[in-house]
Amino acid sequence: MTQSTKYMAAALTASTTFVIFNIIAVTQGSADTYYRNIEQFIISMLPTF
Repeated sequence: MTQSTKYMAAALTASTTFVIFNIIAVTQGSADTYYRNIEQFIISMLPTF
């Protein structure tokens, strides 16, 4: 296994993990809180006009 293949495998594993957590959050009804926190974080980073 080359180094780049290891990085791709690690990225795929991390991505799959986040997708599974997202599915669990949506099906359990806790996604609103999760997405609200992300939305507030993104809004705080955007410049105000």
